[in-house]
Amino acid sequence: MNALSIISVLAKLTSLQDLNLSRTKITNLEPLSQLISINHIILEYVLIKDLSPLAGLSSLVTLHMNNINVTDLSPLSEIKLLKRIFLGKTAILKEELEKFKVLRPDIRILNTQ
Repeated sequence: MNALSIISVLAKLTSLQDLNLSRTKITNLEPLSQLISINHIILEYVLIKDLSPLAGLSSLVTLHMNNINVTDLSPLSEIKLLKRIFLGKTAILKEELEKFKVLRPDIRILNTQ
């Protein structure tokens, strides 16, 4: 079973609250857009570049990201319950991070880069 098949199965678990996808070979978060009850997601050492599929996860409270190629946090800006983002090594430029902080000053961003 490949990584996309596995993550597609997760999409059916709509009551899932916590998800750790660290060190998996996923490249697309689209199947996660169905996880309406998800509170916490950990993405470390994955091949993700686009957070857009997470934009509709209205229950998301915490997102951990480390060693991924994400450059844009703006898809997360409308998630009202999102309170914490943990950033390790990412491709997010300082300017982009500052723009996001202006959009969402209520989100605590812990940057460990």
